[in-house]
Amino acid sequence: MDALIAMALRFQMTSTYAEHLRATPETFRTLVMNLLSHVGAAIWVADRDGVPVGMIAAMLYVQPMSQEWIGREICWWMEPEARGGRTALKLIRTAECWAKERGAVVFQMMAPNAEVGRFYEALHYHPIETHYMRRIA
Repeated sequence: MDALIAMALRFQMTSTYAEHLRATPETFRTLVMNLLSHVGAAIWVADRDGVPVGMIAAMLYVQPMSQEWIGREICWWMEPEARGGRTALKLIRTAECWAKERGAVVFQMMAPNAEVGRFYEALHYHPIETHYMRRIA
């Protein structure tokens, strides 16, 4: 659990989410507990020699317009020293297979920057929308 929270905090601090979302170790702990207890959600951790180097969390939902089951990444993180290898791809493919086995017909990934977007496009993901955020409170 602590390793997941530490990775989530590093993700937040190194992305543009930090200026818009006020996540804390406690809110991440709640997120992890909620995902682990939800039948339509899962978390996978990749390790090297027993040391966590990456993680992906995903959930299922029904798309409101099509009524199709969709798999969706909630958060995905690779430690910088673990990037560039096959570990990241294995995590994504594991989440996709999990979603497909549960009836999902689409899997969604979020790209916090253009570099990650290019990685997804190389995996045959297509950009659909751009999300914009503004703090209002």
